[in-house]
Amino acid sequence: MSKRIFLILAVAALLALALGAAHAETMIFFEGESGSGITFLQQELIKLGYLQGEADGVYGDGTAQAVMNYSRERDVYAQGGVSLSMIRCLYDELHEGTMNVGSRGTGVYAVQSLLNVYGFLDEQPDGVFGENTKKAVRAYMEYMAEPAVEYFEKEVEARVAEVTSQPTQEDEIPDEVDIPLITMENVITDGKLTERWINFMFSGTAIAGRTVQSGDSGEDVQRLQRRLKNLGYIYSGTDGNFGDNTVRALKYFQRLNGLAETGVCDTETQWMIYSRNAVASDKYVMPYMAKVSCSKNKVYIYGWTGAGYDTLVKEFTCTTGAAGTPTIKGTFQAIGPISEWYYMANSSVWVRYAFQIQGNYFFHSLLYGYKGQERPSSASVHNLGRNASHGCIRLALEDVKWIYMNCTPGMTVEIT
Repeated sequence: MSKRIFLILAVAALLALALGAAHAETMIFFEGESGSGITFLQQELIKLGYLQGEADGVYGDGTAQAVMNYSRERDVYAQGGVSLSMIRCLYDELHEGTMNVGSRGTGVYAVQSLLNVYGFLDEQPDGVFGENTKKAVRAYMEYMAEPAVEYFEKEVEARVAEVTSQPTQEDEIPDEVDIPLITMENVITDGKLTERWINFMFSGTAIAGRTVQSGDSGEDVQRLQRRLKNLGYIYSGTDGNFGDNTVRALKYFQRLNGLAETGVCDTETQWMIYSRNAVASDKYVMPYMAKVSCSKNKVYIYGWTGAGYDTLVKEFTCTTGAAGTPTIKGTFQAIGPISEWYYMANSSVWVRYAFQIQGNYFFHSLLYGYKGQERPSSASVHNLGRNASHGCIRLALEDVKWIYMNCTPGMTVEIT
């Protein structure tokens, strides 16, 4: 038995026609939404004669009526939107077959949506089966191979029972039923979604992997990190290593979702995080964030407290942009540390501890005439605390070094 604990969220019938009732509650699209997924939905409804005109990517009244008409005729759930069972019905009716690179449509969008929720895909669904989707599908297949084989075995048993129960005359009963068995040794996990794999994925079988916590590593940790990224708790860092920032992010997830703030991804936490009911974050979680006041020429560093960035830990005097070359305003996720010595080509000077905010805007030291120079220029020293830069935020050497050494890529920087 695998170390993973398999959590059966729903037991669907084994054939595609029975999947609808078991998953009426799993919604993929909702009225009022827009985007590429809705465009694919409209194109499919147009192709089947349920919607007139051209696809505009907006789920309005016309699309809602077409969905209602289609769902009533097919007896699939579509209350307030499009369910997984309806998408499966569309996929079967349009004879889409195996999903692979190049496939597109609502079926692909649904697969991507499930992969996103289950922590195997760290990008938003678009309905186009590309290489990243194939990589995520392959990871899902490898991770889910054991419960998939169990599901396939039940599928075979159901098919055998169906075939042997059909004949009414003795000479019509087959001596044997030629349905290939699938085992752990021959299950195919190549990233191509066959009919069987689609049945399994849409059946609602999900798992909680092993409990993971600080210091752990591997696929279960990476899956958790991808899901935290999808939900907006972490900006980057899906490396499979359960470090301090994963702990911070997970604790905040637990706080917002009404769970004990342990920082341990146990079974209870996994039930929530790998579900559509998971509450997304209102901010990225990192050790620090920075606020820059161009009017005061100050940089304020706030530390994460578990509920937000509520503790002022550093205050630095800085130089921000001059009137003709103002510092960019807004909220940004910083690129991060670039180089200890960095040449600013637009002004032909060297700076130290360049920490990129966005584009050509950096936190960096005062100015040097050449790499390795011991002291910064007297003019840049004189202008510290003034609006005099070309747009970057200059700081004293020890202050910018602190940012460079302690602040991480993706850090939130608010500039006003």
